[in-house]
Amino acid sequence: MRIACREESADKNVIFRKVYGVLFLQLSLTLAIGSFIFYNESLSGVLRGNFTFFWVMIAVIIASLFILLCLKGIRRTPPFNYIFLALFTAAEAALVGTTASAFQSREVNRKIGLY
Repeated sequence: MRIACREESADKNVIFRKVYGVLFLQLSLTLAIGSFIFYNESLSGVLRGNFTFFWVMIAVIIASLFILLCLKGIRRTPPFNYIFLALFTAAEAALVGTTASAFQSREVNRKIGLY
């Protein structure tokens, strides 16, 4: 009985490590892409005036969420779920960077708690 509990606990630890690792990668990618777009003046100027990019990113986000939530085969197949999760994360990061570039850096830093 005790051995079964230890094995179950070890499996839970592996799952927790995997989930938090993926979450860390998502947040890191969002920070990297968002910061790159925000602090690159030429890129943020182009994207700020281009609403097509904004709507394409929203469409990519909705499509990837639909695929991950509704298609069980893709959601549970390891290479495909990571691909669609990375696509969703990159689209969210681009959307965050584009939206943040509409504001001044002091305002953005204040909102995320750096000021």
